[in-house]
Amino acid sequence: MTHNDKFLPHGRRQHDPLPGGIDEPAASLDALRAEIAERRKAEEQVRTLKDQLANAILDRKSTEEALHVQEERLNILSSAAHGFPYHAGIAEGRPVSAQYGPGCLAVTGYEPEAFSRNPALELLMIAREDRHTVSRAVQSILSGARTAAVEYRIRCRDGTIHWVHNTINARHDAAGNLIGYDGFITDITDRKRLERQLHHAQQREMAALLATSVMHDFNNILTAMLGHASLLEIDMPHEDPLYQHVRYIVELTERASQLTRKILSYAGKQDLSPQIIDLRTIVKDLQPLIQPLLGANVHLTLRLTPGALPVEADQLQLEQMLMNLAVNARDAMPAGGNLTISTGSVTSLPGQDDRTAYRPSASYAHIAVSDTGEGISQDSLQRIYEPFFTTKGTGKGTGLGLSIVRDIVEHYGGLITCTSSPGRGTVFDLYLPLNARETGSGEPPIGIDLLEGSETILIAEDDPVVRHIAVQTMKKLGYSVIEAVDGDDARRKFALEGADVRCLVIDVVMAGSIGASVYKDISSEKPGIPVLFISGYTTDELRQRGISLEGHRLLMKPFSPHALVSRVRHLIGKTGDFRPAP
Repeated sequence: MTHNDKFLPHGRRQHDPLPGGIDEPAASLDALRAEIAERRKAEEQVRTLKDQLANAILDRKSTEEALHVQEERLNILSSAAHGFPYHAGIAEGRPVSAQYGPGCLAVTGYEPEAFSRNPALELLMIAREDRHTVSRAVQSILSGARTAAVEYRIRCRDGTIHWVHNTINARHDAAGNLIGYDGFITDITDRKRLERQLHHAQQREMAALLATSVMHDFNNILTAMLGHASLLEIDMPHEDPLYQHVRYIVELTERASQLTRKILSYAGKQDLSPQIIDLRTIVKDLQPLIQPLLGANVHLTLRLTPGALPVEADQLQLEQMLMNLAVNARDAMPAGGNLTISTGSVTSLPGQDDRTAYRPSASYAHIAVSDTGEGISQDSLQRIYEPFFTTKGTGKGTGLGLSIVRDIVEHYGGLITCTSSPGRGTVFDLYLPLNARETGSGEPPIGIDLLEGSETILIAEDDPVVRHIAVQTMKKLGYSVIEAVDGDDARRKFALEGADVRCLVIDVVMAGSIGASVYKDISSEKPGIPVLFISGYTTDELRQRGISLEGHRLLMKPFSPHALVSRVRHLIGKTGDFRPAP
């Protein structure tokens, strides 16, 4: 027995085979190898899991970073859009547990936590008249229908009313069940304000178009009325009992003519006619128009300087300026009060040393418009001349009145200031440069009996009432008249009888023809023949139609017989001598 054999059981030698023909050491080796392989496989799986866990941790960090970046971007977008996101859960078919994101405080004035503490706060903020709109949108979401964005008003914490735009999107679980909805609320108050201003501007434009259309026809009627009344006045002795009635008709028709010009001026369709006028007289003559606008609860007082205040300006613009200030004062006194308009003169402007934008003047006419109304806060006082800025309620003002007033005053080299405080009324002080020249033309009008003549005049007018009074006026004063019903008729008659025609009177816009084109054709046959254009359209409207009357005289309707004849007489010369233009 060898030394090693003594350690084998039952006296077996080291290399004897195991029972059953199995080699015991070989089997153990295979088992060991299998165990090692399994361990390696397990270790590989552990490493894989570790790698996956590490990657998951990295992905989570990346996701958290991405979410943080997205959250920062959302905060920036919410701030830029002046809005905030929100998330609402749904349980048992009812909205619950709403959460509000960044921007909530800026829009509503409430912290997001305030809505968690008081779930009814959101509903209470919604304007009562808009709650049905919001409720209908929520019911649409709950029913599974696609819901469009809704717009409604909310009352913010400071009491102000803001318009918001609410975008709503349903949220479902993996099984398709509705579990909530998300949205984004945006403050659209500024957009709504601009929409209202656009609406007001469109309404004003429509009113201007309507005024232009109506006034054109009305001016033709007034021209005929004024013409016939004036011709009666010429023939009627002053001692005739009926003379005064005719005189009243003439005066009323002239007042109606001024009214049409004012309407066109307010509609922005009247040309400016600066002249030397007495500002004191303007204020005095406006009193009968201003008082009815103020109502019974506002008392108007005028305090006028004894002397004249001559300024160079357009009368209608000054009247519009004062009317705007009077209406603003009335709106500032809803319970009634006093409106005082005073006039005077000053030798310098307030703070003139610091103002170099205004042209120098020896003295200025001064108008003060003061009321006892609610007054203006200091914040609003800084913005009152901004276009479209208004402190009035919705639909009660366009925010253009004071902007227009300032533009008018500064256009004529003047200054406007405002002094006001809440509860103490408001005073507007207006300063316009005084003019050394006297008001009016300084030359008395020529009597109509001195405007008689015997020349031949061609009158082309498509409106029969205007044409009739123009023809009758010229014939009454001794002129021979060729009457044309439109542009083509004027061309034909001038071709037949044009040799003796000394002046043309042509309507600017006639059916099927333009007066300027008619004149061009006629003047090519008789160069230098004078022409007087008549029209119910202003030069601004004519320019918009592509009609230029540069270098020619225009007589606006309604016109008096005296105005027509004096213009014609001036064109052909008082002696009747016709001199063709070079």
